Amino acid sequence: MKNEVLRIIRDENPTTDAHREWLVTNGLGGFASATVSGEIARRYHGFLIAALPAPLGRVVLLNDLDCEIERADGSVVSLREVGRFTGFELSMGLPSWHWEIDDLTLERSVLMPARHNLVHITFRLIGAEHGVRLRLRPFISFRQLEASVDRPLADTYRLIVQGRYYEVYQGPDLPTLRMIIAGCDGSTFTTDGGLRNEHLYRTEAERGYEARGYVWSPGYFTAELQPDCAVTLIAGTEDWYTMSSLTPEKARRFEIERRTRLVAMAEPEIRSGLGGELCWRPIRSSSLQSAASPTSRAPMPRATRCAPSSPAITGSPTGAAIR
Repeated sequence: MKNEVLRIIRDENPTTDAHREWLVTNGLGGFASATVSGEIARRYHGFLIAALPAPLGRVVLLNDLDCEIERADGSVVSLREVGRFTGFELSMGLPSWHWEIDDLTLERSVLMPARHNLVHITFRLIGAEHGVRLRLRPFISFRQLEASVDRPLADTYRLIVQGRYYEVYQGPDLPTLRMIIAGCDGSTFTTDGGLRNEHLYRTEAERGYEARGYVWSPGYFTAELQPDCAVTLIAGTEDWYTMSSLTPEKARRFEIERRTRLVAMAEPEIRSGLGGELCWRPIRSSSLQSAASPTSRAPMPRATRCAPSSPAITGSPTGAAIR
């Protein structure tokens, strides 16, 4: 019998003072986290906090991802500002959000493949009859997790592009952030000179800490999202070989299989609800590792893989949680 753990939260008007948060971890100590409504409110929030070997530790790389919609009349609107948030869902610990904008329902989901400093942020249309053009703008900080958010933003960012592969490099002492769009043909990237955006970390301000800091964006991806095709931004510090071979479809299939097996190993009385969510713990998945071994390699030199001995988050399941 298939063990499936599902939690659904519906809130059409999420407020910034509702401090429910989500957390997805990768078993290395890396994670992604924010509020259920999508706000980056803490210094610990972000879509990719990588767990790196000492002395770096955890580093906030992908601070945020802004999504805009290009309408048929040529106007561009922000999903956060114009879209109506209709629900948050945890299915087998994997979070997803739904927004309604114009006559479309847009879903966003987040997945971190186990034992990889990678994040897959996927967008898809639900029940749509026509496509839409997305603009996805990554905001980057290269900040150590415990560092103050008001630390001056570096002026040494370098964007390296080779075909559909994008790398952001800050210096020899920090990892390279790699990004690629998967799931659609003809995606483009527009550089606009590097955008610096001041961000307010609301929870940090409420606690009396430094709460304003700058994040940087090299530009934005443009992708045609069709009803029968999902669009995924893949970001991480892994080498291009791993990032290209571990496709969103493979990663989700193997992650659901891994989590299903973990739940099945638990005592029957805790296989559902909160007990089922707590069953996900950091183990190495042989099926997941074998998926990242294609016969050919993608371009660009390989990078050093993060050591499995990177510090872990004490008491956090390798899945998702709401606190």
